[in-house]
Amino acid sequence: MAISRKENKQHAQQTLVSAKALLGQDNVDSSEPLKKHSLVDTPLSIPGNWNLSKEDHYALQFILQDAPELHENDIGLCGVSATPTSLGGYEVSAIVRNGSGKSISFSETSLVLLDKQGVVIARKLFHLEGLGVLPAFTSRPWTFAFEANDVTQQLESVKGWSLVFDLSAERKYHQLDPRGDWSKHHSAYTVNLLLTAALKVSAPPFGKIRFHSLNVSKEENGLLLVTILIQNGNEHTLQLEQVPVELKAPDGTTITRSSFELDSLHVPPYTSKLITLLFTADMYDYDGEMQATVPLS
Repeated sequence: MAISRKENKQHAQQTLVSAKALLGQDNVDSSEPLKKHSLVDTPLSIPGNWNLSKEDHYALQFILQDAPELHENDIGLCGVSATPTSLGGYEVSAIVRNGSGKSISFSETSLVLLDKQGVVIARKLFHLEGLGVLPAFTSRPWTFAFEANDVTQQLESVKGWSLVFDLSAERKYHQLDPRGDWSKHHSAYTVNLLLTAALKVSAPPFGKIRFHSLNVSKEENGLLLVTILIQNGNEHTLQLEQVPVELKAPDGTTITRSSFELDSLHVPPYTSKLITLLFTADMYDYDGEMQATVPLS
């Protein structure tokens, strides 16, 4: 694995998934999926039988120093380089970061290469036994080889791409389209957690349309962010002009209801999309925990 400090100029993104969602670890509390845990350091862990040069070791340490923060109980994929091959595939180098308090290992793991807009470039099921056991709070580099038949389209730019764990492999036909402006009101950390939550939602039955409230969060100015997953299980594109949303207290009492214009949102067949709706402080009068529902679902 030849790593250069210059490769860091690709500005690849770090993506996150909870250890509980990815590995089912029983030491992780998943009752509050958007709770921010303590920040952790993940120094390199290189097996003794790996032939890693001092130069590569130094370059990897440099990339880790510049990597985004990692929270406890998260597993991170920190992108290093995505290189097109002569046969039409990609060799993608990344650093796997273990933010959990347990050693982890991977067997069959599905990964997706995305461009900076979140469009799927390639998807593949990898056999990662060679990565070995990754001790708690450590990192390890790996190169993922996508073949030409794994690629759906080419990267227009090598900047801003990301590699993500695909938790939707069992869906067979249903896919998540992460594009859109739903993420602009959220931090990068919350966006990754919401994408992880969306990928965990089971595909809808054939011919069904479903709405799932993934998160309700309140800003300091009282602005309420409601993120909803829309699933189209039909063979035809779903066009939505508006969507009604109810806010409810934990006991089921309705706090308020409002209808939001969506500017002709299109959800392709067998696809899920995310939207974030904004309740301003004057639209509700409640200080406690709230849940959101879509009455149509």
